[in-house]
Amino acid sequence: MSMIEHDEYLENKLEQYQEEIGVEYAKNFSDNEMYIIKQIILGQLSLDIMRDELIDFFNENPCSVLEEIYTDYTTYSDEEMLDRLNIDLGEGVL
Repeated sequence: MSMIEHDEYLENKLEQYQEEIGVEYAKNFSDNEMYIIKQIILGQLSLDIMRDELIDFFNENPCSVLEEIYTDYTTYSDEEMLDRLNIDLGEGVL
């Protein structure tokens, strides 16, 4: 597989994952909660506002595009949780 084909494969895998996880966000979070998540990603609100809900969601919905499998997000820093939000929601939420 060439480097270009590999990059396209990874991009397609990420897009597919984001579509699938987007459905899970829609099932688990109201429009108001999604607005709050958007504000957290933008740095307008503290992650602490929804930390527990996001930890539960992340633990129930592992991120398939990450090489490592995270089994418990309770010990993750704000930065690591924001990274996960950015992987899950990408540009679509902003």
